[in-house]
Amino acid sequence: ISDARGLMEIDANEAGHYILTKNIALDVPWKTICSREGFSGSLDGNGYSIFNLNLKLETGMFSNITGGTIRNLNILNARVTPDVIGSVIAACNYGYIENCIVSADAEGKKGVFGGVAAENFGQIKNCHVRISMNDRCDNSTIGGICADNSGIVIGCYATLDLKTTGDNTAAGGIVGYDTGGCVFESFAKVNISAKNKSGYYGGICAMAEKSRIYKCVSSGSISAAGTSTYCGGVSGMSDASVIYNCYSTADISSSAPQAYIGGIAGYAGEESNVQNTYSLGNVIASGGAV
Repeated sequence: ISDARGLMEIDANEAGHYILTKNIALDVPWKTICSREGFSGSLDGNGYSIFNLNLKLETGMFSNITGGTIRNLNILNARVTPDVIGSVIAACNYGYIENCIVSADAEGKKGVFGGVAAENFGQIKNCHVRISMNDRCDNSTIGGICADNSGIVIGCYATLDLKTTGDNTAAGGIVGYDTGGCVFESFAKVNISAKNKSGYYGGICAMAEKSRIYKCVSSGSISAAGTSTYCGGVSGMSDASVIYNCYSTADISSSAPQAYIGGIAGYAGEESNVQNTYSLGNVIASGGAV
């Protein structure tokens, strides 16, 4: 594939195998591909880049990856205004995404957004992401790598710069909401500023339920106002999850009168397990800590 037309033609053969042979600049808004059976082939970016991907009310470059593989692909200077569910590479991943680089500016007005995939049931490995986002949506879920994760995220790096005013937001440097998934050996640098009534915010994961978070590191800052917030250097809320061999240098602060905040986890349920993990950041609850 050497041009935009070639990229669009992937939609005609969702099981094909493709390789980029040069950088591609996209000059018109992109329409999501592979929304029928999903992409089950392979796309090797070959180290080349796709520039100026413009996703306006679309779900991603790809809709679903159903056993397929995306590797060695750079998507740079993307502009994203997601629909109800959205991402840069794929709305839903049941396959493999590895060795990809993503940089994007996003504006959230509704729904779910992840830098690599909105929903991950497969594997995302060795991906580097930079997301700058303004979110004005209630009940949104945001993750630097993926918004919802029940699969595996390993060896990823994310920078998430997020300003949110939507109520009941869940935002994490790597994952927004993890249910039974695994996040291994990943690093996030976060700058999260939340000015809303309530929300969940974490350096690695906003909400973790029956999850495993191993050998992860977070830095940066999380600042939340409102009436009720859950903020943690690794996880905002942890329920029946394992956090092991992690550390955080992120500064955590909240002015909410009901603030569950901590250097590692804002709130950890009785079945949660935290081992060999520490925090070096400042933790300040100016509105009163719970």
